[in-house]
Amino acid sequence: GEPDPKAPTPEDVSDDAPAQPDPTRQQFQELLSRGLAALHSGQYRQARDTLLEAAAIDPQSDDIREALYQVDEALKLEQLDRLQGLAAVAEQKGQWPKALEMYLAALKIDPNVGFALQGRQRTMRRITIDRRIDFFLTQPEKLYDDRQLENAIQLLLDAGRVEPRDADLEANLHQLDQLVTAAQTPVPVTITSDDLTDVAVYKVGRLGRFETHDLQLRPGPYTVVGVRDGYRDVRLRFTAKPGAGPLTVRVVCIEEIR
Repeated sequence: GEPDPKAPTPEDVSDDAPAQPDPTRQQFQELLSRGLAALHSGQYRQARDTLLEAAAIDPQSDDIREALYQVDEALKLEQLDRLQGLAAVAEQKGQWPKALEMYLAALKIDPNVGFALQGRQRTMRRITIDRRIDFFLTQPEKLYDDRQLENAIQLLLDAGRVEPRDADLEANLHQLDQLVTAAQTPVPVTITSDDLTDVAVYKVGRLGRFETHDLQLRPGPYTVVGVRDGYRDVRLRFTAKPGAGPLTVRVVCIEEIR
């Protein structure tokens, strides 16, 4: 039949007809709004999860990229604050290795963060000092060696400049100072012989023949040797111990060589 002259032609349809809303775009905007709201209220982990959902819809969104950057920075600062607090508590308790662990964890997050750089230096120095002091406190005989005694004296100077000075450090320094003083205090040693045996003490020198010879020896191990023509040599070892009182050592060659 004939076309209806009243029916609308394609040219009669208006270009201004409202477009249907895109449900995916609506979901994106809703997730972005929720993520930003969580960010601004300090709920950073929730914000990150929500923004990542939005990013899955539109990975190229500059808004999402900027919001995620802000969330990551906020989370980083939150972690750093927590580690700084834990490190401070550990230092107050004298738990230096634990404090160092917190500072190193902070530097993994941000290698340039000031409090962790300073804390690492401070705690490492303190741990080193403590280990050096413990070395001498547990092995005081090491102080009999001239070089180790010098090391201990230098350690007292180094440790004296450490801040903060807590009770543990003060007590250990006092104990080390006493050991160093004792290691520097001569011990009276009397060597007796028969006036026929030539006597020498290593680290001291030849003493010759005598019946009694008094020495003032720094604490430590010594070897005394007796020599006499026609007799076997005698070699004795003794230790001059600090605070042990006078020591008597007899050196006589008595075994004839046949």
